[in-house]
Amino acid sequence: MGPGLRRDLVRAEIASHQMPDHQHLSAETHTRWRRVWLALLCLYGVAVVADIAAHLVSDARAGQSWHDPANLAVAFSAGLFWPADLVTSLLLPH
Repeated sequence: MGPGLRRDLVRAEIASHQMPDHQHLSAETHTRWRRVWLALLCLYGVAVVADIAAHLVSDARAGQSWHDPANLAVAFSAGLFWPADLVTSLLLPH
């Protein structure tokens, strides 16, 4: 066995120990993580709906028609990106 081959084998063995092995996780752990991700996704969805509603209500209070496609598009896009919407609403003057 040459020094180059030995070096490559050692590197491969080190790399295999550094990579997380998902096979060692139990089925219960996978189920728990799936539930956590599902709960986070549901919370994100609730925040999306709340932000869309807040934008449409503010349009209605400003005297604009919330049925207007432009207002619906802005409300929908702001709802999807509500974390950025919160930051910009805090940074921009009213």
